[in-house]
Amino acid sequence: MKIKQPDSDNALVSLCTHIDEAQFTLRNCVAQSHEVVSVAYISSLLIMPNVAFRGIKLIDRIISLANLTPDCVCLIRTTTPEYFRGRMKALQKAALNSLRSKCYVVVFSPYGEFLNHAKFLVHYNVCLSEQVVHYGNFFGSTNFTGVGLGAPNMHGNFEEFAENGGVKHAYNMTTLDRKYLKEVLYLMNYKAWLYTDSKYLVDHVSGHIRAVEELIDQRKQESKYSKLDTYRKYLLSMTFYNQTLALLDDIPGKKLTSKMVEELVSSYPPENPFEIEAMSGNQNYEDSIRDLGFDEKSLREVVETSNDALRRALNMIRERYEPTIERIREYFDEREEKFFMDLEKHHVARVLKISIPSSNRRNMADDGKGHPK
Repeated sequence: MKIKQPDSDNALVSLCTHIDEAQFTLRNCVAQSHEVVSVAYISSLLIMPNVAFRGIKLIDRIISLANLTPDCVCLIRTTTPEYFRGRMKALQKAALNSLRSKCYVVVFSPYGEFLNHAKFLVHYNVCLSEQVVHYGNFFGSTNFTGVGLGAPNMHGNFEEFAENGGVKHAYNMTTLDRKYLKEVLYLMNYKAWLYTDSKYLVDHVSGHIRAVEELIDQRKQESKYSKLDTYRKYLLSMTFYNQTLALLDDIPGKKLTSKMVEELVSSYPPENPFEIEAMSGNQNYEDSIRDLGFDEKSLREVVETSNDALRRALNMIRERYEPTIERIREYFDEREEKFFMDLEKHHVARVLKISIPSSNRRNMADDGKGHPK
């Protein structure tokens, strides 16, 4: 574990070093015509477009890595811009717009997690020709802003971060390595299937609708619940509304979904995700209810308001989105069209290459029966 002091840029230096090393090892394999796959799994505010080191933006370094070869997988797990307002929303949207045409951008978790501000970079450059993997990672509580990373002439906070890297045999990867690669494979396929498999998209959208409906149906009996139960459901309702906005930002058809999100947010802005986490983190709900100034009447009013927002969102998805799924490509924007074409050309090959080390097979070739030659 390392500490970034207020006037230090060591966290930013470390992060840029990892990205540069990832690009160097990949470029070296490409130059030698090796069979290679490179994985960059990146989270959250690291991609902010105003963070730079020695005159080069971090996001430009990431884009340069992703564009080096089709065998580079760039997976971004981050927060939808729709959770934020003002400048923060504009910055996050600009960052994702720069990445969506090439990277697998995930802003809605198929696990049902509340994606917010995890901060990490995990990189693997798997050279199948030499059967070695160059790896590196960065994990931190570091605030990925100019101040948090220690930009010139700016003071940040004391923050913790950890990093490591090295070279290992491609088929002797650890359990943790394989776990990361399996996570990457899962999210890659999830994002690809949304764009290429209409049945998968239907099931994904309808599954979220059913979950929200179940929550709303419980509210019909809310008079039987205590104030504490009502408050818990209020937290769930805010979370589900935010997740519904994230779902709309994640699924294909930006020309359609962006208008839907704009309408929803204009009438019922989402809660700041940091506030939801803060409210949910205190398990003493009685204290939270008191601190927020809720009496029984006001609590029921905010619950009903959040219910109305959820109902409107569901009706909009049913009426506008679900009928278009079979022809959703008509609503692709330019970035989605480029991403779709990239998927058609390269997705399957990427998955096959990543599957070899993630399964921990010791040799690429076998005798057709799963036994190494």
